[in-house]
Amino acid sequence: FRGGTRAPAVWIVTERALETHEVVRHLQATFGARVHGGTPAEDMALAVRAPTFIGSQGTFSWMAAFLSTGRRIHLPFLRDTCQGAIWVPWDKLFIHDDDRIRYHPLEESPRLPMTAQEVLRERSKFAECVALRTADGAPWACPDVA
Repeated sequence: FRGGTRAPAVWIVTERALETHEVVRHLQATFGARVHGGTPAEDMALAVRAPTFIGSQGTFSWMAAFLSTGRRIHLPFLRDTCQGAIWVPWDKLFIHDDDRIRYHPLEESPRLPMTAQEVLRERSKFAECVALRTADGAPWACPDVA
């Protein structure tokens, strides 16, 4: 409780090796964040149920965002690359049809979050790769962005 109201729990889902990372320590000190590092299935279960999900650059985070039942989702991206994540390139994982998601370009900080349509309208290298994914045989299509 903070100021008589219940503060939302802040969970950091990460590998045990990163528990001492300075960002993790800062979030713990500032927000009383708790660290969870379990099996991949446990981590995914916690992440997809978070009311607000803030993902990292990793493929695991982008998959959690896709499966999320939360109200708000925030994901980073790089304008000048398609790859981003190691397992599956970001442009293949980009979610263009979910209004809960806001994207944050890593090249600028701070910046107001962007909708998927705003990301695609920029015509960056990343946006071009997303637009081309149907040409690569992906079974989904992005709407044309004027």
